[in-house]
Amino acid sequence: MGHSKPHLLVNNKRLIDLVSFQISDLFDELLVVLKGGMREISPYRCVYDNYQDYSPLFGIYTGILYSSSYYNFIIGCDMPFASRELVSFILREAEKSAADVVVPVVRGFYEPLFAVYSKNCIPTIERNIKNGVFKVTSFYDDIRLHVLSEETIMKYDSGLQSFVNINTREDLRKAFALYDREKEDY
Repeated sequence: MGHSKPHLLVNNKRLIDLVSFQISDLFDELLVVLKGGMREISPYRCVYDNYQDYSPLFGIYTGILYSSSYYNFIIGCDMPFASRELVSFILREAEKSAADVVVPVVRGFYEPLFAVYSKNCIPTIERNIKNGVFKVTSFYDDIRLHVLSEETIMKYDSGLQSFVNINTREDLRKAFALYDREKEDY
């Protein structure tokens, strides 16, 4: 993208603020995990992943480590259309199932950056990082995993808008259009 995603503007609103607006009131604590060297994002509590390599696994690990909660909902900063109903459902499923990870499967793939992770994941993630295994889903076989089917997810987000993310300029252009059409109340 050429810019730090959390700072990207969609209709004069930072991408991180759009994500926060959707779901932050569902939580007692909100952490933003940044790569070491990135500037803090006010007014959020920022914590840093100080790993030299790049992997979402480092951000997940850092967030879980610094969080005061046992269950932690992890969302990418580039997913501005998160469904409150879906997030609430995933959180309830974590409590009900007592799983270490509750993750949706959409279009045949895990959505690890829209999932709940428990503190029990910390030692397993640490082991993977120590062994140079940085793929987020690589530790899923080693923990209690609860998978949510696309059919189940669609009961709470029929258009799967929660999984729209911004990776390219074209994605950003589409987000502007979605924002204009669906999010005029921000």
